Amino acid sequence: MEWKILDIEADDGLITKARYLVTAKNNVTEVSTEGWWHFKDPVLVIPFADVKESDVIAWIDAEASQPTDYVDPDGTTRTDAKHKITARLEEQLAALTEKANNKVVMPWMPQVFTPEL
Repeated sequence: MEWKILDIEADDGLITKARYLVTAKNNVTEVSTEGWWHFKDPVLVIPFADVKESDVIAWIDAEASQPTDYVDPDGTTRTDAKHKITARLEEQLAALTEKANNKVVMPWMPQVFTPEL
C-alpha cells in the first residue's frame, strides 16, 4: 500500500482531520481511494511543528485497524475486525486482477489474437 497525506485540518495545533490517498497495486492493475479521516479522540502527542506525514499515516492506520461493532439487519451484533481502508482496496485489487486474468472478449467485438511474450 502506498499512502499520501493530501491535506490536514487542525484546531490549535491539534490535527483533527486528514485527507488521504491510498493506492494498492500489483503487476496487473492498481486501485486507489481518497477520503477524509476524522480522528475520533485527537490528542496532541507531539508538537505540531514536528509532525511528519508518516506520523499522520500511522495515526490513521491505528484507528482504521480498530474493530468496529455493527448490527445486522436481523438485529445480531457483529464485529468487523478488518482495516477500514486497506481491506476494501485489497478486495477490489483481487477482483480486478482476477477479471484481468480471465478477460473474455465480447462476441460482437473483433476477435484479435494477442500473443503473450
